[in-house]
Amino acid sequence: MKKSRMLFLIFLSTLFLSSNTLSPAAESDLVNINGAVTYNGSAVCAMVLANGQYMFTSSSNGIFSLDVPLDEYGQITVFTFCSGLAPFQQVIHPAEGLGMKIELQDDNQGQRMDVTCTLQSIDTEWVRLTGDVTYKGSPVCAMVLANGQYMFTSNSLGEYSLDVPLGYYGEITLYVFCSGLAPFKAVLSANCFNDADRDGICDDVDNCPNVSNPGQEDSDHDYIGNACDADVPNISFQLAGGWGHTIGLKSDGTVVAAGYNEFGQCDVDSWTDIQQVAAGFVATVGLKSDGTVIAVGNNLYGQLDLDSWTGIQQVATGALHTVGLKTDGTVVAAGDNDYGELAVFFWTGMQQLGAGWSHTVGLKSDGTVIVVGNNDSDQCDVDSWTDIQQVVAGGYHTIGLKSDGTVIAVGDNDSGQCDVDSWTDIQHVAVGGHHTIGLKSDGTVIAVGDNHFGQLNLDEWSY
Repeated sequence: MKKSRMLFLIFLSTLFLSSNTLSPAAESDLVNINGAVTYNGSAVCAMVLANGQYMFTSSSNGIFSLDVPLDEYGQITVFTFCSGLAPFQQVIHPAEGLGMKIELQDDNQGQRMDVTCTLQSIDTEWVRLTGDVTYKGSPVCAMVLANGQYMFTSNSLGEYSLDVPLGYYGEITLYVFCSGLAPFKAVLSANCFNDADRDGICDDVDNCPNVSNPGQEDSDHDYIGNACDADVPNISFQLAGGWGHTIGLKSDGTVVAAGYNEFGQCDVDSWTDIQQVAAGFVATVGLKSDGTVIAVGNNLYGQLDLDSWTGIQQVATGALHTVGLKTDGTVVAAGDNDYGELAVFFWTGMQQLGAGWSHTVGLKSDGTVIVVGNNDSDQCDVDSWTDIQQVVAGGYHTIGLKSDGTVIAVGDNDSGQCDVDSWTDIQHVAVGGHHTIGLKSDGTVIAVGDNHFGQLNLDEWSY
């Protein structure tokens, strides 16, 4: 993913120097900080936290205003968190000036930390959260924030223990932030200690407890969720995987989704007449039978500006770009081109396309593969591939389905997403950011890789 920037403007006013700590302060001890959070010149939704006080900006203006106490050293520690961007931290000394401009780096290509959490009831209004934060098996220093309470883990252990009040509906919204890693978010229930699919619905009331379906959709009203109901039209031969979500195209042209949905990338319940689906970083694209394209999710770089596309026979979408294969074998593209991933306008005679985070692959009629874009993880090393009948591109890995039903892979394998050497009898493959999915000839689905958002919970899917 490209090195993105977020511009963060802070202004201080009404300064009252004080030696108070983070305990409640009198009005005369508070300092007002205000400003705006922008990304590439546009306002974004972000969380601003300063000395225990926090608020969320809106994507319409990015403006914030917070009254906060000075700490015991007469200073303010400001944190800013925005999904997809690296966390920001800055210590402000009021005496040193009233404003600053800070640029933030991207989130280290979307790499995630692993978070464990156990809840213990304290009383009717408070619970204790305990757990640890790790990255690739090693503890990290991270900030854990839950319902306004926060603490920092240590590099040596990565452990946390935090007493937090319950929300209005008895829920706990947990955030974890670590510099250089993608932010983590989960909504927990104080009364829910068993949630196998991690969709926020307790197993004892979840209408599909082993498949993530936070919306609890139940088309035939039989108290069995659509995601695992044999009576609902089954999954057809097409699957697609995003960073933390999986999309399935059903035989009746409608679409189902499982996993992460913060940007609305799983809001596909109303889609009809779809003949192909593609899932990007936090976006989903659907190809309709008339050759036009629809999309939901994040559109930061215009990767979903596809309303004018016509005559399309296949689509693929990556982190920040989308490509379309036209009926004449040429290719159209939209979105970010930082690594040359849109350099496909001269491709001809293409049979099929794939789009990764920042690379694009094309399958030629002779079964060989061409590729453009970022190759940091060797995801473009496909020159030797032959006899390929389908190709797909994940976050930083590329998967090829051979004509004998076996599967080949190159690129990043941190989550085991390339462990497909033993797969046989495969007739269709799909990939997400860090996971790979295979559809077998008997209609069952297999998957490997990351399952943080339930994107591998596909045991009930068949056609």
